Amino acid sequence: RESRRAGHPAWIALLAEQRAMRHSTAYLVLHAVVLGSGLVAVYLWEWGPAHLAPVLRYALAILACGRPALSLAGWLVINDVVYIVFGICSLRRRPASSPRLCCCGRGRARHSVDEERAP
Repeated sequence: RESRRAGHPAWIALLAEQRAMRHSTAYLVLHAVVLGSGLVAVYLWEWGPAHLAPVLRYALAILACGRPALSLAGWLVINDVVYIVFGICSLRRRPASSPRLCCCGRGRARHSVDEERAP
């Protein structure tokens, strides 16, 4: 039995929900890493060795002022823009047991976006 919500099959809603959860988790991890590294830098600046203070000052400036750039880089990776634009898999390793397989299992290391959409 196929239940429909807003004219779409139920499995499409499930896939959309899974994608939203995966993206939400990735953004949460991205911003937690940025915030956590900033907190570690502040801790080390206050209570760490004195010779690290100039480096930590620059690190904090980069984390604070560069947050939009870090968010953009995260967005590019999370939304797989490299794959969409260039047709190659980004940040996904091929399994060691089958080095010729792409991350989506097409049997090659590269494939185009048009091949992905082909039936």
